[in-house]
Amino acid sequence: MEGQRRSRLLRLLITLALGYGAAEFAPGHACRLRSPLLEVLLFVVCFMGLPALAYAITHPKAAMAIVIGSPFITFGAMLLYVEVLHWERFPSCLLVTDCLSEMRQCQANLKQLEGAKASWALEHDKTTNDTPTWAEIIGRTN
Repeated sequence: MEGQRRSRLLRLLITLALGYGAAEFAPGHACRLRSPLLEVLLFVVCFMGLPALAYAITHPKAAMAIVIGSPFITFGAMLLYVEVLHWERFPSCLLVTDCLSEMRQCQANLKQLEGAKASWALEHDKTTNDTPTWAEIIGRTN
């Protein structure tokens, strides 16, 4: 019984460590947008829910699947967090108030990039799904 408890505690600690590592390797946010409510939700799911689940499950293979999957779930949640902050319909009341101007600037930059890509596609007989080469971006023609 003691060995099983140690194993469960070890799974809990490994899940926490892997989740933290995945959160550290997740891409940063260039606009520095933040939503404290979403950050709490991420914390609860990734750093409380997953470790508690890994501890509570008694079937060893299922528990190890949670442990192994935790960094992928955490990394995916971090990517989703960054993407959700850029949704046009994301309620601004959930953002930190000093980030609103940065959010609007970021959205303006994204629209400008979309417009530049559409112009490039029109000028070079491409579709918007095509990707410009580096030479086309910097204007070199060889």
